[in-house]
Amino acid sequence: MAHKLSNILLMRYRLSKLKDATEEFIHSVFRADRYRASQLPGAGGGGGGGDDDDRASSGAGASSSSSAGGGSGAGGAGVGDVVRAAYARARAVYELPLTEQLIITGPAMAPTINRHGVKDPAARERLVIRLLRHPGPRNVLVGDVVAFHSPLATLDDTTHVMVRRVAAVEGQEMVSSSDVEPPFVIPSGHCWVLADNTNLRVEDGEVIDSRSYGHIPYTNVIGRVVYAAASRHDHRPVTNNPEHGSEGALLGAGEDEAVVAAEVDVEALFEDEDEEEEEGEGEEGEEAEEEEEEEQVEGEDEEDRERARRKRERERQAQQPDPAARLRRHDGDGEEEEKQEAAGAGAGGARRSEAAGAAGQQQQQQQQQVEKVEKGAGPSGEQESGAGSKGPQERGTVAGGKAAREAPGKDK
Repeated sequence: MAHKLSNILLMRYRLSKLKDATEEFIHSVFRADRYRASQLPGAGGGGGGGDDDDRASSGAGASSSSSAGGGSGAGGAGVGDVVRAAYARARAVYELPLTEQLIITGPAMAPTINRHGVKDPAARERLVIRLLRHPGPRNVLVGDVVAFHSPLATLDDTTHVMVRRVAAVEGQEMVSSSDVEPPFVIPSGHCWVLADNTNLRVEDGEVIDSRSYGHIPYTNVIGRVVYAAASRHDHRPVTNNPEHGSEGALLGAGEDEAVVAAEVDVEALFEDEDEEEEEGEGEEGEEAEEEEEEEQVEGEDEEDRERARRKRERERQAQQPDPAARLRRHDGDGEEEEKQEAAGAGAGGARRSEAAGAAGQQQQQQQQQVEKVEKGAGPSGEQESGAGSKGPQERGTVAGGKAAREAPGKDK
């Protein structure tokens, strides 16, 4: 339960559950011709025979006491199976919650529901639906906001759900605002539903309701909207027919009030939504990572293709003759020849320099030898005198020789 209930609300809530269980029991028993006892929860193996016995006993009548007794005994067994199965089904219904949730978008029911949808197409509200297991004129009343399977959907499509307010029920006369359309009466088992937003025009296709697809059968109705929540701070009960509220109050509490108090927990509603958003973000993150990996692979593929293209271009250029390359090769050959010639010239010059140097050294050596010989072949007196006083004589001789050589110069 949403929070701790007062004794009055708790008793009113249990009465609502008991009412649903009782309706289920009565429906199962008195519609036994539509249900096989074997198909009902908790039914035994002889359930199918029970229906046949019921129909046989009701058709044959009681012509005699003995045959009536026998028919009663056979029929009693079949009825017992149906009653037991119906009771098991009613117990199961009593244990189930009375509500379920629904998310709605669009401005058709503004301002009652999703009033932000008028300006924001992405706005949505989470609705709490009071389930009606057997909708009909007793529980679908004028003024109720009901959720129902769209009559525009296929029979096997149970996901296309619309929310509108009941404007008329079976047996009521509808008068059109247009003089062209005559008045008509809603047929039995049907109701007429309209959108709350009167600013939307059916003629322009801005909204669809019974003015578009006509009256809808009660069997399409899923339940009655009792609460709407746009956020944790924007939530409120939905106003329906007063019989579900103050006018139909038992023990001082209306049915919708007790159901909302018992089963609506706004925090729990949006905890589920937060989990859905986290899952959505996780999926978006995974999708983003996959897209990034794909882009990276595509980038790698593009790089591979570019490298392959460049490689093919280089191979193609290598196979084709290149005049500039030939010219560069010839120029290179000329340069090599010049270098070789220069190298040869350099080597020859070096050899000639070495030969000249060797000749110079040889000539110098020969001159030194000649000088030695000339010194050794001089006058004997000089040698003798030199032997006695070598130092002074040599200095004098040298000086005298020098003076003798300088004297002719002076005469000139």
